[in-house]
Amino acid sequence: MLGDGCPTQSLTGPLGASRWGPAQKHHVPAPPSPPPPPPPTKDCQEFSGFIASPKADHNGDDIARIPGLTMAAKACLQAPMCKGFNSNGYIKKAAAPLVSASTCFYTKILT
Repeated sequence: MLGDGCPTQSLTGPLGASRWGPAQKHHVPAPPSPPPPPPPTKDCQEFSGFIASPKADHNGDDIARIPGLTMAAKACLQAPMCKGFNSNGYIKKAAAPLVSASTCFYTKILT
């Protein structure tokens, strides 16, 4: 040691090496998973590819009225501009905002 209190020996070695042992590896947690979709409701019929909202509808933005809910679901899935449909068979180009109604509204799940 010199008179200034500094050690005279140099510390050399690979980057991260020290007198305390090898450098510690830090665990980086994975980002959280997205929340699961809401549970199906018993008030509305279920359709694959859609989330059902009971007692809801979207006013306007109608593309067409398709007879039968199964056909409306298929038509909406095939139409890129369709964002959802209601239980009256109207397929829609917008799915928000939803308003209180006596129908079920089916919002297309984006994949």
